This record gives sequence, structure tokens and C-alpha cells, in this order.
Amino acid sequence: MEAHKIDRVSVIENMQYKKYSDLNAIELDILANYDTDLNVCCKCDVVVDSFTEMYWQGDSIDTWHECMKGYEALCDDCFKEVSDENNRL
Repeated sequence: MEAHKIDRVSVIENMQYKKYSDLNAIELDILANYDTDLNVCCKCDVVVDSFTEMYWQGDSIDTWHECMKGYEALCDDCFKEVSDENNRL
């Protein structure tokens, strides 16, 4: 079944919180080719909402997170984990 012939909204809802490696071909196509507001955590590989459940590494002093070295985007849980690890050092 092709992505344009299915209910993308329900597919998008069902793929949130799945591991990227567990997405099927239709879900991968939708994630890559449609505006879903979803993205993948660079640490745990889980699909989450880009705007409300992710931290992004920025280039400016206001958006640079020292604890995120080596990561472009982290979900809330992974950001907390690397932040806590960084604070222990």
C-alpha cells in the first residue's frame, strides 16, 4: 500500500514513540517525505514530537547545550540523562 492511499494521520499517531529501526516502509516514507512534526532522537532512536519533546543543539550561545556534544537532537528523556551525567562530572 502506498503512503498517499492510507490515512497518514493515524499512521503518524501510531509511529510516535516507536524506535526508528522498528518503523515499516510506509512509516519511513511518511517520516521522510511529509510534514509530520516528528523526528528521531540521536541517542535512543525513538520517534518523538520535534517541537515539544526534543532538545536541539544550536550554533549560538543561547542554543548550545554543553551536555549534547556529539548529538544534534535528543528527546526529553535522553537530554535529562546526558544533562545529569554532565552535572556529575
